[in-house]
Amino acid sequence: MSVPTPFPANTTGDLQSAKHRVVLVDTLTPDSALMKATLQANGYDVLCCVNGDDVVHQVGRQGADLVLLPSRLSDNRPADVTRELRKRQGRGQNLPILMLVSDEDFAARATGLEAGADDFLFEPVDPQLLSARVASHLKIKFLHDRLAEARATLDRKSEQMTRVRSRLIPEALPQFRNLRSVVYFEASGRDGSGDGYGALALPDGRVAYVVWDVKGSGLQALVHSAMAQAVLRCVLARGLSPAQTLQEMNKTLLSTFDSEELMTCYIAVVDPESGTLVHSAAGHPSPILHLPEEDRADLLEPAGGPPLGIFDDITYHDSLSTLPIGGRLILMTNGILHGRDGSGETYGTERLISLLSVTGDMDLEEALDLVTGDVSSHIRGEVPHDDLTLILIERTGGASGHTTVEA
Repeated sequence: MSVPTPFPANTTGDLQSAKHRVVLVDTLTPDSALMKATLQANGYDVLCCVNGDDVVHQVGRQGADLVLLPSRLSDNRPADVTRELRKRQGRGQNLPILMLVSDEDFAARATGLEAGADDFLFEPVDPQLLSARVASHLKIKFLHDRLAEARATLDRKSEQMTRVRSRLIPEALPQFRNLRSVVYFEASGRDGSGDGYGALALPDGRVAYVVWDVKGSGLQALVHSAMAQAVLRCVLARGLSPAQTLQEMNKTLLSTFDSEELMTCYIAVVDPESGTLVHSAAGHPSPILHLPEEDRADLLEPAGGPPLGIFDDITYHDSLSTLPIGGRLILMTNGILHGRDGSGETYGTERLISLLSVTGDMDLEEALDLVTGDVSSHIRGEVPHDDLTLILIERTGGASGHTTVEA
């Protein structure tokens, strides 16, 4: 019996049909021969199987881009073969399965679709419709595969950012003699963050607390933040003052970052025995000094200068203050102060100071929970537009004043 001339599909570009393998059960009928001839005429690599078990075996061994299952198999129900193929699919894989059914077999259509088939064709198969359906489902597969690849790439980048972020943003800061600290961090979204913080014991026995915010988000912001952390640790370990450290950091940023990149930073060096506090800021939000015994919380405004990475002729300055026993130093990034509610109103420094002033009877963890809960309430549980970083540092022992002068 002669086989009619197959109708070719119109496939071009990345969907070139020669790249696709179609699995077909050869039922040794004229209809089966017509389908094979049509698919081959369109340039598909046709893999003929003898039964359902052979389909499962060949797909597992050689792979496939599309499977055509007839309504009758010598060894299995088509629905069972479909379920087995779906069960063996890997995460994110997409294998189009088309059932071949008679136009009167409504039960076979429903059973096939329920088992996981994507579509069906009526037997005897029309070559033109076969070509169109196969091309259409291969296009859908192509788009699905590109989406899966993009998702996998995003997942890999997300894992990279998570690893980098865990080094920049530890869940807790190290604790030191006479000094306790707690920290809260919330990222602004899936992208990497520019916030970073750390605490470092210096060779002379003092402790340096640092918080910074690199402009932008994503992997680039994380990389820049990692660079900033490395430079800050190295410079502080040399015994330079906060202002001198910012000076060195500024030179490094100007020589390594793009001209549009900038970074804000605050550095506090605390003597755990005397409470002497030397600090400086580069365009960063000023810290708050909370004195629980006096029910007071005041904004400290250290000398400093503009954000890092902008001007090469800036001189930063230190300020000298005292962190008394029981006193608390509160550090934050802009995300806390600039968090907006539905009307666009920012959280603000005044609200933060007012709330801190009533936390004198609370321990650090309770005070932190109260403030962060209030910030979350203000932004109404929405994903913040900027990273949220808040650090509370308390001096728990040592000798005792309170002055602020430019050093």
